[in-house]
Amino acid sequence: MTSPLRAWKLYRAYAALESAWETMMITKEPVALGGVIRAAIYLGSLFGLHLTPEQMGALVVVGELILTPLIRSRVSPVRKS
Repeated sequence: MTSPLRAWKLYRAYAALESAWETMMITKEPVALGGVIRAAIYLGSLFGLHLTPEQMGALVVVGELILTPLIRSRVSPVRKS
Protein backbone atom coordinates (compact mmCIF):
# COMPACT_ATOMS: atom_id res chain seq x y z
CA MET A 1 0.00 0.00 0.00
CA THR A 2 1.26 3.47 -0.83
CA SER A 3 1.74 5.87 2.06
CA PRO A 4 0.52 9.47 1.69
CA LEU A 5 4.11 10.75 1.72
CA ARG A 6 5.13 8.35 -1.04
CA ALA A 7 2.08 9.30 -3.08
CA TRP A 8 2.96 12.98 -2.65
CA LYS A 9 6.54 12.34 -3.82
CA LEU A 10 5.27 10.48 -6.87
CA TYR A 11 2.87 13.33 -7.61
CA ARG A 12 5.70 15.89 -7.36
CA ALA A 13 7.88 13.77 -9.66
CA TYR A 14 5.02 13.64 -12.16
CA ALA A 15 4.55 17.41 -11.88
CA ALA A 16 8.25 17.97 -12.58
CA LEU A 17 8.07 15.74 -15.65
CA GLU A 18 4.95 17.53 -16.81
CA SER A 19 6.73 20.86 -16.43
CA ALA A 20 9.69 19.56 -18.45
CA TRP A 21 7.24 18.32 -21.08
CA GLU A 22 5.67 21.75 -21.46
CA THR A 23 8.97 23.61 -21.67
CA MET A 24 12.00 23.16 -23.88
CA MET A 25 12.90 19.62 -22.76
CA ILE A 26 10.41 17.98 -25.10
CA THR A 27 10.59 20.49 -27.92
CA LYS A 28 14.36 20.93 -28.12
CA GLU A 29 15.77 17.71 -26.65
CA PRO A 30 13.09 14.99 -26.68
CA VAL A 31 15.61 12.17 -26.33
CA ALA A 32 16.90 13.69 -23.09
CA LEU A 33 13.49 13.20 -21.50
CA GLY A 34 13.95 9.42 -21.61
CA GLY A 35 17.24 9.85 -19.80
CA VAL A 36 15.62 12.07 -17.19
CA ILE A 37 12.95 9.45 -16.53
CA ARG A 38 15.52 6.67 -16.19
CA ALA A 39 17.66 8.82 -13.89
CA ALA A 40 14.63 9.66 -11.74
CA ILE A 41 13.78 5.98 -11.35
CA TYR A 42 17.34 5.03 -10.46
CA LEU A 43 17.82 7.95 -8.07
CA GLY A 44 14.47 7.23 -6.47
CA SER A 45 15.54 3.66 -5.81
CA LEU A 46 18.78 4.89 -4.25
CA PHE A 47 17.01 7.33 -1.95
CA GLY A 48 14.21 5.25 -0.51
CA LEU A 49 11.90 4.18 -3.33
CA HIS A 50 12.08 0.47 -2.57
CA LEU A 51 11.88 -1.20 -5.97
CA THR A 52 13.20 -4.55 -7.05
CA PRO A 53 15.42 -4.66 -10.13
CA GLU A 54 12.51 -6.17 -12.04
CA GLN A 55 10.20 -3.30 -11.06
CA MET A 56 12.82 -0.72 -12.03
CA GLY A 57 13.27 -2.41 -15.39
CA ALA A 58 9.52 -2.52 -15.93
CA LEU A 59 9.19 1.21 -15.18
CA VAL A 60 11.98 2.05 -17.61
CA VAL A 61 10.39 -0.09 -20.33
CA VAL A 62 6.96 1.48 -19.81
CA GLY A 63 8.50 4.96 -19.92
CA GLU A 64 10.31 4.15 -23.15
CA LEU A 65 7.17 2.63 -24.69
CA ILE A 66 5.22 5.79 -23.95
CA LEU A 67 7.95 8.19 -25.11
CA THR A 68 9.23 6.38 -28.20
CA PRO A 69 6.42 7.41 -30.60
CA LEU A 70 6.65 11.00 -29.43
CA ILE A 71 10.43 11.10 -29.67
CA ARG A 72 10.36 9.49 -33.10
CA SER A 73 7.86 12.04 -34.39
CA ARG A 74 10.05 14.90 -33.15
CA VAL A 75 13.39 13.72 -34.54
CA SER A 76 12.39 11.92 -37.75
CA PRO A 77 11.59 13.69 -41.01
CA VAL A 78 7.90 13.55 -41.87
CA ARG A 79 8.30 13.99 -45.63
CA LYS A 80 10.94 13.55 -48.26
CA SER A 81 12.93 16.62 -49.26
